[in-house]
Amino acid sequence: MRAVLPIKKKLNMELKKEKMKKTITDLKDIIRLGGGMNLDATLFTLTELNDFAVLAERSGAIIRVKNTENLTVNNLKEIAKLGRGKVIFEF
Repeated sequence: MRAVLPIKKKLNMELKKEKMKKTITDLKDIIRLGGGMNLDATLFTLTELNDFAVLAERSGAIIRVKNTENLTVNNLKEIAKLGRGKVIFEF
């Protein structure tokens, strides 16, 4: 006989699944489809941030990048150049 989970426990399990971390590929696919997002620069490589910027420019998505303290001005300029107005930095 199969055990039936209480509704509350089942909902909590579903919420935990929904909060699971997204992969880089997931994020790129979302941006490619036009989905904007807020990104923490400390969680990604410069190459990944550049890739996100290119995809945002192509799809029209807006990405906001926070915690940019470890990026150089030249890094920020490169991301901005690749994003062409689709990247917003939080300082």
